[in-house]
Amino acid sequence: MAKKLDKEYRKAIDRSGYLFEQRLAAFLKNEGYYVVPNYSFRDPETGDHREVDVWAYGATAISRRRREFIWPMLLVEAKNLSSPLVFFTQSEVPISELMGEVHLSGLPKEVILNKQRIELSEFLGFEKFHHYYRRGRLASQFCAVYKKGKECHAEHQLPTGGNLYRDAILPLAKAVHFEMDEHETNWSYEPGNEVINLNFYYPILVTKGELYECYVGGTRPRYRRVHRIGFIRRYHSDKMKGEYRIDVVSESGFHKLVKDIDKEMNKMAGRIKRHQDVLRRSANRIAKEKLRDKNVKKTSSSLQ
Repeated sequence: MAKKLDKEYRKAIDRSGYLFEQRLAAFLKNEGYYVVPNYSFRDPETGDHREVDVWAYGATAISRRRREFIWPMLLVEAKNLSSPLVFFTQSEVPISELMGEVHLSGLPKEVILNKQRIELSEFLGFEKFHHYYRRGRLASQFCAVYKKGKECHAEHQLPTGGNLYRDAILPLAKAVHFEMDEHETNWSYEPGNEVINLNFYYPILVTKGELYECYVGGTRPRYRRVHRIGFIRRYHSDKMKGEYRIDVVSESGFHKLVKDIDKEMNKMAGRIKRHQDVLRRSANRIAKEKLRDKNVKKTSSSLQ
């Protein structure tokens, strides 16, 4: 008879967070996503290899005959925390200029109508249906709260010694930046043969502990337990610049978010299909411009 793993060992595994990550990966597989645990990527600033706990992608067809798809890309950091997390929110007008852009790459990211150029997000009206803009509250600051001895602490530092910003928030921002840049840098432009092909990135932090919103828009802060918070990280360095929207969720909030993303992608696909001819023409015009710019750079380099 095979010997069972000791009960204390099993408890240690559960505390480590491995099972938590595996549950999230299994859920995504059941939802039809292709899943890669412990996904490695190159740090855009240092060049070192980093990881996110789970990387997953799905596909929503625009035209199977043309092999046109839009791809939801989920980048997930899972934290097996016992400490509650508190995110401080303020009211914002639910528009992309204030609440952050949807992360995307591919063709076409903009629509060309005669001489006018319109961002795809504006053309398709993301602000009307994307979950980033459904609620006019957004956090840009957070803390973990825990007891150490007789004192209560509220900080980025965790009782385990980890740092939530450094170990979870920043890796997600860097993973999104890397994935978008990698997708577009390696694109082989073929004017006249381009199709609609877009990646939509969803960086997600999942905590096993309790999640709270502290709304600071009134005269006194108001606390309430939630299952999802919208967080924005504005980051600027020599090699990386942007506003990175991140969904922070509990495990049950993660399940609901994934289902909302699927609905979102279906709405996106429906709007794209209604304008598919315009989008294809735009993709081919952009491809022609990109190829011309690339050839100009090559010529300039050879002359120097």
